[in-house]
Amino acid sequence: MKRKKIIACLLATSMLFAGTLSQPLTASCDSYIFGECGKGSYSSLYPPNPPQWILYPSFGQVTIFLEGEDNDYTEVIPPYEAAGTLDGEFSDIVTSVIIDPGITKLGQGAFYDFKNMTYISFPDTLTEIGDYAFSQCSGLTYIRLPDSLTNIGRNAFMDCSSITSINIPAKVTNIGSEAFLNCSSITSINIPAKVTNIGS
Repeated sequence: MKRKKIIACLLATSMLFAGTLSQPLTASCDSYIFGECGKGSYSSLYPPNPPQWILYPSFGQVTIFLEGEDNDYTEVIPPYEAAGTLDGEFSDIVTSVIIDPGITKLGQGAFYDFKNMTYISFPDTLTEIGDYAFSQCSGLTYIRLPDSLTNIGRNAFMDCSSITSINIPAKVTNIGSEAFLNCSSITSINIPAKVTNIGS
């Protein structure tokens, strides 16, 4: 955890200097909150070592990662419990999300209604974005989907009203129904030839 804390802090700082984040330079890496993805009502379904999350409130940055060597479960799902819930009282302060390599799926509602999130970094191990994963993330203006992606769930980006363009990676074969419903700012979308199913 200590190593991940240092890496996440350095990433947040580099993004700050790069101008991705607009928080003041006085923000401290000493204040952080962490927990397990799915901890809570889903815990009975989870193996002993689920994905972890760490939040730096001063930066508004969340990093999601796998801890240790034995990670049979690589899906990210809510709730994200600790002292409080990331998808509850903390969701409004999250502005950026970094998902580390090793994560393969973002489960149903993974980032539902994180309306102030403006930036997300996907790993090249991600193959599936689940139903409603980014629904109502109205602050997102741009997303770069990874080349490893094969499936986009239904309503995955519903009501992401600030996204202007989407480039669907070449390996995607399925796009769920209403995946981009009410994405009113989209002016262009690229759908590859390998897509064999687009929901109604």
